Amino acid sequence: MKYPEIKYTAGWDYVLKEQTLIKTDIHPPRVIEHKDDFILFPDSYLLIYKGYPWDGATGAFDTKNSMVASLVHDCFCEMMRLGNLDYDEYSPLVHELLKKIALDKGMWEFRAGAWEMAVILARGGHPSHPDEHPVLTA
Repeated sequence: MKYPEIKYTAGWDYVLKEQTLIKTDIHPPRVIEHKDDFILFPDSYLLIYKGYPWDGATGAFDTKNSMVASLVHDCFCEMMRLGNLDYDEYSPLVHELLKKIALDKGMWEFRAGAWEMAVILARGGHPSHPDEHPVLTA
């Protein structure tokens, strides 16, 4: 029997189960829309659609107080990596927002600061980073 070739991605740990609207403090010059994943509006609201996949707190352990921050940060890193937001201009704001959301969700200051420093050192969202979840075939 002949079976079809499939296309898939690997490495996602979480999938958003309902649409979410988050105020971010990051004001792009225009609307940024990415497929059926998210929209960032100039008034700084980020709309993330149901079904958006993300991998949690990259390089750290996932806890309830890291989930929202990692979700938002992954969206922004995708925007910067794809060139929708200028990395040099927006990465300091994006990484600072990661820490702010984590603190607002109850993360200890030391852990939130260490997490922010780790993404800064790793240059999270830099356009030179390859797609972490390329389409694979089998």
